[in-house]
Amino acid sequence: MIANSRIKLIGLVALGALIGAIGAFMAYQSRAIAPSPEQLKPYVWAVVAVPLGSFLGSLLGQWRLYRPFAGWLVLTYVLSLFAAARLERIFVGQEAAVANGHASYLILAIILQSFGALLVAWRLSAVAPAAPTA
Repeated sequence: MIANSRIKLIGLVALGALIGAIGAFMAYQSRAIAPSPEQLKPYVWAVVAVPLGSFLGSLLGQWRLYRPFAGWLVLTYVLSLFAAARLERIFVGQEAAVANGHASYLILAIILQSFGALLVAWRLSAVAPAAPTA
């Protein structure tokens, strides 16, 4: 049986990732296909919102685990960006990706970051110290 603290941590990280994913998709919808350097804010928010929301959820769930969670989340963030770029190149192609403004890259990055945050939360909740009972 899963302990209540584990369910709480995974739930809060999932909620943070969901809120981050909603924000990322909203930024994704407001992006320009061929942006100028001044219009890059939606692109930045599309790839930063999920890890930020996940980290805030982990702080609410188990604030003592912020260091390992932050470390694993940064690793997941970086690897998801590389994996999304590679998957876009394999499945869409370079010319088509440039033509549609790397839409599939942003969607893949959001999905990979969400799954990665949930996997990290699942793993770290297994080693989380039990909450003291009063």
